Amino acid sequence: MKSYQVIVGNIGTVLDRAGPGALAAAHATYREYCALSRDDGGHAAGEPVTMVVDGEIVKEYRPPVKLPSIKDVAALVRHVKAQVPQSDPDYIADEDDKPGIDLTIGVNTLTGEWSWQTGDNSYTGGAYGCRDWGVTRVYRATNSRECARDLINQVAELNWG
Repeated sequence: MKSYQVIVGNIGTVLDRAGPGALAAAHATYREYCALSRDDGGHAAGEPVTMVVDGEIVKEYRPPVKLPSIKDVAALVRHVKAQVPQSDPDYIADEDDKPGIDLTIGVNTLTGEWSWQTGDNSYTGGAYGCRDWGVTRVYRATNSRECARDLINQVAELNWG
């Protein structure tokens, strides 16, 4: 008798069944959670959905990921870079030797909406409400496009592994 599981990213196993009706239940559950994953609200939003039969992956859904453009993030990095002072001990982080500013971008990868904040990203700021983050430190000599690419890649890795 075959065993069927449906697993949803941050939720875990949502169906674990064998026997009569298990195949139909697995397909129905898989379709339901794929639809919920495509939605931009709820616990399953943006999560991968996997169907497993006897321990083998037979279907996997990964929602499309929408990211900000390198051009837009590079413009932000240039703006932050212009705020970094030539020399100011208040802008020198521990284990650093030059002034810089911490920058966090937050992205809702379902909608492509994004925001940002500088400084501490602990509990407040524009990026805090977004699902995925990229974090860096910006210096006067930072290459804006390379930094933007790195920030976007950090967010992409959270979604594509």
